[in-house]
Amino acid sequence: MAISDNKKLKPCFYCRVPSKWNEDHMNWMCVNSRCKRGQVMQHLIAARALVKEMVKRGDSIGTQY
Repeated sequence: MAISDNKKLKPCFYCRVPSKWNEDHMNWMCVNSRCKRGQVMQHLIAARALVKEMVKRGDSIGTQY
């Protein structure tokens, strides 16, 4: 299985509807449009992972704003 295959579907943390990997935002988007909480949560998870990755690499956070 290619790496991209396991990014196709993943159950939403809240409503368990399969989420899709959104290449534009580089995060999981809940496909259930009524599940606003799940969509926001996926953004938070992606942001947290990004910050962790930046800290690991030693990038300074917030200097580009």
